[in-house]
Amino acid sequence: MAYKSINTPLDEEFAVIRDFWESKIVREGVFSLTVGGIKCDYTENTASDIKFSEKSGNTVCTRTFSYGQLLIRTEAVLYDDLPLTEWTVYVRNASDKITPRVTFNAFEHRFGCGYPTVYRHIGSDARPDDHMPFTDPLGYCEKISVSPYGGRSSNHEWPYFSVALGNGSGFNLAIGWLGQWEANFERRDGLYVSAGQQRLDSVMLPGEEFRSPRILLQSWSYAGMPEKQAVRRSQNIFRRFMRKYNMPRYADGSIPTHGLAACSSHQFLEMTRSTAKDQIDFIDAYGKRGIRLDNWWMDAGWYEGSSSDWCNLGTWSCDKKRFPNGLREVSEYAGSKGMGTVIWHEPERVRSGSELFREHGDFLLSPIYPDGTHKADSDYRLLDFGNDAAREWITRRISDSITENGATVYRQDFNTEMLYFVDPSETEERKGAVENHYVCGMLRYWDDLVKEHPGLIIDECASGGRRDDIDAMKRALVFVRSDYLFEPVSQQCHMAWCSEWLPVHGTGIMLGTSLIDSKQLNVPYDNYALLSCISPYLNSCFDPRDDRFEWEKIRGIFDDWREYAERFSGDYYPLCSIDLSTDSWAAWQFNRPEEGDGVIQAFRRRDNPEQNRVFALNDLEPDAEYIFRKYGSGEEFTLTGADAMNGITVSLGKREAIVIGYTKA
Repeated sequence: MAYKSINTPLDEEFAVIRDFWESKIVREGVFSLTVGGIKCDYTENTASDIKFSEKSGNTVCTRTFSYGQLLIRTEAVLYDDLPLTEWTVYVRNASDKITPRVTFNAFEHRFGCGYPTVYRHIGSDARPDDHMPFTDPLGYCEKISVSPYGGRSSNHEWPYFSVALGNGSGFNLAIGWLGQWEANFERRDGLYVSAGQQRLDSVMLPGEEFRSPRILLQSWSYAGMPEKQAVRRSQNIFRRFMRKYNMPRYADGSIPTHGLAACSSHQFLEMTRSTAKDQIDFIDAYGKRGIRLDNWWMDAGWYEGSSSDWCNLGTWSCDKKRFPNGLREVSEYAGSKGMGTVIWHEPERVRSGSELFREHGDFLLSPIYPDGTHKADSDYRLLDFGNDAAREWITRRISDSITENGATVYRQDFNTEMLYFVDPSETEERKGAVENHYVCGMLRYWDDLVKEHPGLIIDECASGGRRDDIDAMKRALVFVRSDYLFEPVSQQCHMAWCSEWLPVHGTGIMLGTSLIDSKQLNVPYDNYALLSCISPYLNSCFDPRDDRFEWEKIRGIFDDWREYAERFSGDYYPLCSIDLSTDSWAAWQFNRPEEGDGVIQAFRRRDNPEQNRVFALNDLEPDAEYIFRKYGSGEEFTLTGADAMNGITVSLGKREAIVIGYTKA
């Protein structure tokens, strides 16, 4: 009989989510709506137009009904092969008059529960503890409210939650909103959960439409497991959802699982001190070191006005003094070596003196309140993506830049707080309206770029992992999950903690000195530091011209990575407790039961006294034999799945690391 993974969804999980779909989405409605201070009282008897369709084998329901001046539409998907559903709510003013103030939550529901616990994560803030998981047990009448800081969706908080209901079941909640969302969990006579745009409380103009955050709900059961193990299983099912339904794709339909890029940012202060010759010389130097790259990466500082300060944003034309033939000269040279090209842009921030600032002031949002105060630098403005003319203008300009410069990866950064500009632009009666249209415009902008450039990959940065919600991750990858880089223990933790939810993410890797980061180790080689940075996506920040480095060993790390990197997209299991302490081990496993392979990463930190640790692996076929290979030494050994799940012994010296791959014999 064929082996069945422990992460195979159960009939009871499908039953729960289908019952929720039928009762709450199709018949009753799972959102709340308030108009003029009066809560909308809709029931399954509310006259609705309900239409069903099919997309990618899944059931789509569009439910529309009228409420006074408003036309309310829910677009929902019930997944056929996973116990998940998702929905988005649209509210439109169908009249020719301004409505009273409207506010609504995309999700409002009471769950039966025992003693519930919310499993959640810190977001990104350029710190060692970025993405750290923690738990919030909820006592009776206790409530937690969660929202990001400043209007970027994973800034300080992460929009992914596992909730163990304490009654043998649970649910996962993910929120798709690039801006300022809020989620509330309150225990009373059950667990009351709500989620939506935090700040929406606005009159609606004739014909105007607001969109809710996209809500994804996954049902899961304990499946006879301890609670924490059941949470891990549920998150692996979620990772499978992300791989199949919620990631960008290449032109051939395949998903990006891993990649190796390189840049010269740390040697030329991003691109501010670089020329086309410098970029080509670096590409050649990597080739001479025998390191095969997937992409050449050109970050901030290649555009007009940026040689003195990369923050001179808003003129998206190449600096022809340093790049007389444009960046295409570099990208075509990289292409001749088998590489794509990553090119950085930050279209949202606009600085005074730039083209956008001078010629299209009507496209810009100011950080200055009517009383003259401001939270953001008053030298900057924010391009209003909710303004159709502004969005169309920047779409054309950036699309032309992608074509002219030969980008195969469009890297978009965002280094400010959206609310610092949006809030001063909204009147008391229009709170949240500018943000709502801004978020919708940004999603359309990304979609339009991909339509114009099929197969284009978007790398969404936002100061390193600060806009990583499911709407962003459906359209983009995150090559830099945190701007806290290189330091070994933090990189181990970021890799482990991000992997609980996201199958693909990345970081930088380097030794040597840097003009933009002080945490590098200026040594010829450090196996522990380099293996600590290993991730699905890597950006090599070495200076390939420097002969001091032990290039044969460095090349060996990258060559080994190519053999196992695709396995990072499999199911994820921490093999021990993982924290920032220096007296512990850290270890985890990625497993692909369908392919019969996986990979283990293990680290003994500098102050740990234990030379040997035994780690029990997960979800292997008990009777099958697996060939294990220690990367670096090439040593191999064979174990049955049953033996490996009882435990394999890993021996390391202090501040040593190892990667062990395995395949089914």
